[in-house]
Amino acid sequence: MQALTLMRGGLFGLCLAASPLAGADDLSWTYLDVTVEQADPDIGDADFGFRAEGSLGLLLGFYGFARWEEVDVEDVSGDLSAKDLGLGWHIGLGDTVQGLAELAWSDRELGPFDTDGYTAALGVRVAPGDRWEFGAKAGYRDLDANLEGGYGEAYVLWKFAGVLGLTARAELAEEANRFGVGARISF
Repeated sequence: MQALTLMRGGLFGLCLAASPLAGADDLSWTYLDVTVEQADPDIGDADFGFRAEGSLGLLLGFYGFARWEEVDVEDVSGDLSAKDLGLGWHIGLGDTVQGLAELAWSDRELGPFDTDGYTAALGVRVAPGDRWEFGAKAGYRDLDANLEGGYGEAYVLWKFAGVLGLTARAELAEEANRFGVGARISF
């Protein structure tokens, strides 16, 4: 009987501890986002490229994510390629607001040059209604070969058909600014 009482108390405590993670129910942490983007790297002109990003919601507010970007740079032999693989954590800050923290392994390639390191970011996601979502984050990349520094990123998502939506995003960074439009499917 004491074991049952302890289990109930433990379950109640777990539910109570997880309650701050609730909130912003319209935000999905499991999605696939594909974007056509334009980059303006410091080293030359670039053609249109693409960005694919996926996120998988895990337990206790954690999520895993991966990003891949590819842009053809005209003045250099080869593409500008960016890859990130990381883990994030989110917490409810209100009924429609989630705060987030991310840490990722990052890799950047430009022609024959290849460098990697880490990226850390803090941000927010806001869902003020059923169809709209906004997000912003600020971060720091520490990569070899002098590719380090801060960046800022923001996006808007319009959900036009349940789980389907259109996105617009911008990233301002020291090595290259990126702007794009795309589509997202949320699960």
